[in-house]
Amino acid sequence: RGFHGDKHFALAMPPKPKVSNAEKERLKREEEERKAKEEEEKRQREEKERIEREEKERLEAEERARFLALEEARFSKEKEKALSYTEHQKKQLIEWNKECQSRKKWNSYISCASLPDPSDDKSLNTFINTYITTPANHVKIDQTLEGVASCLKLCEELEALLCGDGYPLPSEHTAAQDKEILHSLPLLIQSKLDQMTLAFLRDAERHTDAETHNLHVESSIPQLSYCLWGNVIKDPRLRNFAFKKRSFVLELPKPLLLLDIAFRLIYTPHDTLSPQNTSFLPSPAPTLHDDTAVGQDPGAPRRGTSPQAGEGTGDKGAIGLEHVVGVAPGPGPQAQETSGSDAAKGDESIAIKAPEASVVATSAVQQQPTVPQEGPVDVAKKTTPLAEDEVDLRAFRAARGPIVMELLELPALAKVVKNWTIKKVHSELTSFVYPAELKQNRSNQQDGAAPPPLPGSSAWPPIGISMKLPDRFIFSRQPRVARWDKESRAWKTSGIQDVVFNMEERQVSLQTFYFSPLALMMDVHLNLPYRSWLVVPKGPGTTHLSIAGAVTEVSIEIKGDICCLAQTSEATQLAHLINRPMTARLLMKELREAGANFFPEVDAHNYVHDTAKVCDIAKVVAEEQDVYKHMALLASAYGFRHSRWNKLAGKESVILQSCECIHNAIPEQMNWSLCVVGRKRCFKLQMTEESSELSLTMQTGCETHPDLFSTLESSASQEALNGIKRVTPQHIDTVTQWLAATKLLEFS
Repeated sequence: RGFHGDKHFALAMPPKPKVSNAEKERLKREEEERKAKEEEEKRQREEKERIEREEKERLEAEERARFLALEEARFSKEKEKALSYTEHQKKQLIEWNKECQSRKKWNSYISCASLPDPSDDKSLNTFINTYITTPANHVKIDQTLEGVASCLKLCEELEALLCGDGYPLPSEHTAAQDKEILHSLPLLIQSKLDQMTLAFLRDAERHTDAETHNLHVESSIPQLSYCLWGNVIKDPRLRNFAFKKRSFVLELPKPLLLLDIAFRLIYTPHDTLSPQNTSFLPSPAPTLHDDTAVGQDPGAPRRGTSPQAGEGTGDKGAIGLEHVVGVAPGPGPQAQETSGSDAAKGDESIAIKAPEASVVATSAVQQQPTVPQEGPVDVAKKTTPLAEDEVDLRAFRAARGPIVMELLELPALAKVVKNWTIKKVHSELTSFVYPAELKQNRSNQQDGAAPPPLPGSSAWPPIGISMKLPDRFIFSRQPRVARWDKESRAWKTSGIQDVVFNMEERQVSLQTFYFSPLALMMDVHLNLPYRSWLVVPKGPGTTHLSIAGAVTEVSIEIKGDICCLAQTSEATQLAHLINRPMTARLLMKELREAGANFFPEVDAHNYVHDTAKVCDIAKVVAEEQDVYKHMALLASAYGFRHSRWNKLAGKESVILQSCECIHNAIPEQMNWSLCVVGRKRCFKLQMTEESSELSLTMQTGCETHPDLFSTLESSASQEALNGIKRVTPQHIDTVTQWLAATKLLEFS
């Protein structure tokens, strides 16, 4: 509408032209044709792109296949070269071991050594039979303990034989019999100690101390300490006594001061109690192999011998071990005849009854596995759960072995009537049950008597103990004091109270309600994970291994097949090992026994929650063992050390630093490069240890290789190659032992 003055008027729009139906059909047809044309063009374009893409993929696949074929051929040649080199080294190592064995036998022969050759059945049987028939001499206690030391030395030789240390590895059947002998020798040692103890107790009045007038005996050898005290005069004012050589003080409860008792104390680094516990092994121990039980007693002569007269010691047949140590003999006629003959020999074959807390238990032999278990172990799947007060022996071990305490009955003293000496002859040791009322209550339980008093009551006062911590042991933390429980065959922390440690003076005092073996339990995983490690050559045939554990640092120098502890952060406690040459197996054993445990076992990853690289055991065994072997092959020309990127490498690969090292360069000044080792390939990385993030880009100018040995050898200088060729096979084997035992790549 518009306005013009006072009038209104309207403006009309022109009408839209009408489209005919024919026009609509034409427009629709043109639109459809346009869309069809666009779709056809799109289809043709996509088809062309597909053809080009497929052609490109085909060419790439062909190129990749050609590359993989060439790589596989190259890998095959490199593997054959590395395998040929390792096989050559292995043959040389076998020949060297044979020469060492022959030289060792000859030196033993010309020196008239008292110990037998552990690989010779006849000499070993002769030694055992001679030791069995030789009575323990309490008058010459040093002579008896020397025999004990010889047996312990023979145990070490048998361990070396089973490990192939200087000997060819025995067959499976031979190894089973060697293990049987190894586990039976401590029983013989226990029988000799029992015989000597019984002889001392029989003649207690002849071995009294001039000051206290009580039986007092102290004697030691490097492998064992023997202490014995007897309450001869029954002085009620004597509240405690001490074994000064061992700095051991025992405070006796008042009810024991007027009784016929004796106290035996044995220090031994050989722990034969812990193997009886189910948590000692990473998996349930299998039953002993039946090969040694078919037609043969555990203590019968070794393979290839027969119990006929004229063999072994010359005019006597081989004597079964069970006839000396109290093991029940088999039902065969030979066992019955031997038992009868032993009974007729009198004092020379007195049956010794093992006391309640003996150093060695017979069942320990039966529970040792013939074949060690390997593979992953899940702690949560233990068949027998541990009690609340029970010590897990996969996580803790006794420091310097158990401290065996035993309370024994003291036989009645001899009476002199005119010119006659009247004495009651005792043929066996008898454990004294503490308290004395407990023994009476057990005999009167059938009459409705009250049960024994509970520990801690006034009728059962605790025993006070003060002792020095073991020497030559690293106590970086306070240990846990545990006692051996015979019934459950376990180390328990219950029944021990008022434990006070003085770490500066290395003293501990406590109170306990049991006369049973004690142990200072230390965590075996204190040094895991490692803070750092380094492997560098230090001259021809010499390799230097440094490990910085969580609490202890050690540096090992390896020269040929001999190694020694060069430096350590615990110089005081490990002073006896510094610059002392020995084999790798012995040095590892010494470090373990000194508390410097750098040797994780198969299930260690279950106890080390902060480990930098938690990976399955199959990967560790199948992959990293080869890495350790190749590191040992290259250790004469290359240095290796840990990388902080290893924890991010995943479960399929490991990352470490490497560098060619010929002229004793300082590690901090060396040009280190990163290597990633996978299951099928190995190559150097473009990144460095100082990079801000992980990148698996291959180094420029490098190529992939099947293993670490081929990767580094391909880029080695001629001087480095000459150094690799000159290294001896025994040096390679020793370095491999150290790397495999410490598991540097898994716990760093």
